[in-house]
Amino acid sequence: MTRDPMVADICRGYRPAVSERTVERRFRAATGLTRGAVRQIERIRAAAVLLASGTATTDVVGMLGYYDEPHLARALRRYVGRTAQQLRAGEGDGAIALDPGSAHDVVDQLGDAVGVGG
Repeated sequence: MTRDPMVADICRGYRPAVSERTVERRFRAATGLTRGAVRQIERIRAAAVLLASGTATTDVVGMLGYYDEPHLARALRRYVGRTAQQLRAGEGDGAIALDPGSAHDVVDQLGDAVGVGG
């Protein structure tokens, strides 16, 4: 992994005067992930924080722009390895780095970054 100041700027919302292909190539070289994958991870992290803090699944679906509850459930299984019920109950194997007190901060930051939430 390499350090690229352009990538840090992109994560803060700056749009450099280069092609989208260049942005994607440099982002992937620096992080090992595509920008889309990072957005998905940020969105599911926000969902996990909200669910762990007791927010209803239907509310999380609407707030974060998931198509429906099964869409959210698939993303939870893939990225978090837990169900919404397990997150609410604090159950599951191993630790997960979620701060339920920051649920709304996470949604606000995500909304600013990818245009969802509220």
